[in-house]
Amino acid sequence: MPPNKKVMDITKYLISAKDKIVQFDKRLMSFITGTVSAMSIIDNPSFIQLFEGFRINVKSRKTAMNHLNNALINMLLNFKQQLKDVEYVSTTADVWSSKTRSFLGVTSHWIDPNFERKLAA
Repeated sequence: MPPNKKVMDITKYLISAKDKIVQFDKRLMSFITGTVSAMSIIDNPSFIQLFEGFRINVKSRKTAMNHLNNALINMLLNFKQQLKDVEYVSTTADVWSSKTRSFLGVTSHWIDPNFERKLAA
């Protein structure tokens, strides 16, 4: 007996909704890291108000920090995996500051086993 069409439609809707939530969370983390914003922006009432009426639930700061930490761990594991078979790595560093903050940027360069140039910052 084929599954009920309504059940299939609900299943598709739930999968689509979950994908949209995951996509929103990724974009939120990208916004925070890309603008070098403090995580406290998530708790700001004005920030939360941006999404009112769109049926979007903005995660708490604690949940967002967990997502960000998991993304960092995955990025580092991916970076280590990429360098696993690389014999030589070149690094460059850049240091700069603004009025109250200092920054250190490090970039790694290598050639992968397929002789393609790679880099990671």
